[in-house]
Amino acid sequence: MVAPVDSKVELEVEGETFILRLNFRTLALLEEAGMDPFTGEGFSLSTVRLAMMCMALAIEDHGEMTDAEALAIVVRSNGQFAEKVKELFETFGSAPADPSAEGKAKPTRRRAKTAA
Repeated sequence: MVAPVDSKVELEVEGETFILRLNFRTLALLEEAGMDPFTGEGFSLSTVRLAMMCMALAIEDHGEMTDAEALAIVVRSNGQFAEKVKELFETFGSAPADPSAEGKAKPTRRRAKTAA
């Protein structure tokens, strides 16, 4: 069975840890808010839109987060929010780590050659 597409990072702000996730639900919330982070325009967003992004990415683990808290996280993270969002996208879609496969090479599929 195919593993769900999900990535997760932890962001610490003023001694508190927040979990940000990128998965179908959070992407749907971002799209609903008019943001498509795959266009590369995510970091040219206003601070308010970044706070909306923070709420969407945190909803799985911090469903009680208010808009004021999301804004404080973005503003007080000293740029770490943007870095963590970048990290989410870099790991998004990667296969989950298989501890039993450590040190083993993954088999590669080769396409059959066709006659020209």
